[in-house]
Amino acid sequence: YNVVSACCCALGELPVPVLAVIAGELHGGLLALALSADWRVAKDGCQLDCRPSDENSLFGIELALKQLIGSHRAADCCRQTLLIDSTRALEVSLVTAVRDTTSAAMQCAMELAATVAAAPPVGVRNTMSLLRRTPTIATVANGCVLAAGRATTIKTQGGQLCVSEARNLVRIELS
Repeated sequence: YNVVSACCCALGELPVPVLAVIAGELHGGLLALALSADWRVAKDGCQLDCRPSDENSLFGIELALKQLIGSHRAADCCRQTLLIDSTRALEVSLVTAVRDTTSAAMQCAMELAATVAAAPPVGVRNTMSLLRRTPTIATVANGCVLAAGRATTIKTQGGQLCVSEARNLVRIELS
């Protein structure tokens, strides 16, 4: 829990936009990580498990949904008895785009990243301020602040999260 919480916090503090590609079934911590991204691109057929559960509540999924898509849509998603598929996720704006294959979803994310990177820095900052949500995770790791261009290590009880930045690409390793 602590490592995922730290990772979600770190994603929200990165000085660059964060894009996620969703290719499988997500719930709990993985869903929290995906929802922490600024944009999400999905492979057709992926599924998001937003149903009420102890694990989803632990990671603040309900509140994250409310902040991302509004109260009524979030309530509809949580009330579902089935997993939310990629088509429904696009309809309610949980994902930006849906593509047929994982490689096509990756390509779409790279094109979106290139479009964002081509924008003036002030435009990118303003867009990120609109997309970034208020942190929803009560327990965060120590030192959850990143400085542009330098690696930061966040130690947690359950392990270590290393976040590094190079050429505006962010790589997150869990160990």
